[in-house]
Amino acid sequence: MKKVLVVDDEPTIVDIIEDLLRSSGFDTLPAGSAAEAERIMKRNRPDLILLDVMMPKTNGFEFCKKLKSES
Repeated sequence: MKKVLVVDDEPTIVDIIEDLLRSSGFDTLPAGSAAEAERIMKRNRPDLILLDVMMPKTNGFEFCKKLKSES
């Protein structure tokens, strides 16, 4: 099953996206921040990342840059 990492600081948005993805046959990995997403990625390698760009502390653009620099 394909894994999708869903990163958003709004829990309601994460819940809605998870429901849609699960009903379409995807496994989801929810994260409420870039730091949490980073911890999740150390244990699970997602096939796709859905990332909110407007988050406190580390925004989505900064997180993307970090991911790209590490790959």
